[in-house]
Amino acid sequence: MIFQKIPLQRSLPAFTKQRILDEIHKRGYALPCHLVKVAGPLVTVAFDLEDVVLPQVTIPTFGSQYQRQPYQRGDGGFTFPLAVDISAAAGLGTGLPSLNVPANLSSLFWFPGSSTKFTAAEDPNAHILYGPNGFILRDSLNKVLLKGDPVNGIYMSFGGSVVTLKAEGLRINGILFDTHAHAIGTYTTADGPLTGGEAGLPQNP
Repeated sequence: MIFQKIPLQRSLPAFTKQRILDEIHKRGYALPCHLVKVAGPLVTVAFDLEDVVLPQVTIPTFGSQYQRQPYQRGDGGFTFPLAVDISAAAGLGTGLPSLNVPANLSSLFWFPGSSTKFTAAEDPNAHILYGPNGFILRDSLNKVLLKGDPVNGIYMSFGGSVVTLKAEGLRINGILFDTHAHAIGTYTTADGPLTGGEAGLPQNP
């Protein structure tokens, strides 16, 4: 029988690397990564490690249903491990998790991380919300809606009324108020104070 001896200085690094990889697969670790795919509340991440190559994994993002973030491909962040498999909780599987089963990469969710590469805040004391296509604020039933984007401007709706603000001006229920005015003499002081498009027009005593 022939045995091949491998010098310890060559075999030990490979052995150590494999042990690290085995432990990560068994337990899951908090590791730096970036997004390679975004699909609703789920993201696929690639790990940013120099010495170990881990498979890309699809995991849920941190957050609740009441706030949706416009995460983009390339966004950086971190994985965060829980003690058990969270596939079922994220809608990726069924059944309840067990403490007796190693969770490995299925225990991870993605947490966004800040960076000095971010654009500077206009006001560091203000809550700033934005996305590539603008912003949307609404209630869960869409009864109150406020949207804004670079193409369509500002859109507001509530109780059947719609207000839009574009480069052309302000519209309320389709009426352009920058040019809207009543004919002179149709209002008198007895009708009460003039407001909106009528303010500043000549009045009949």
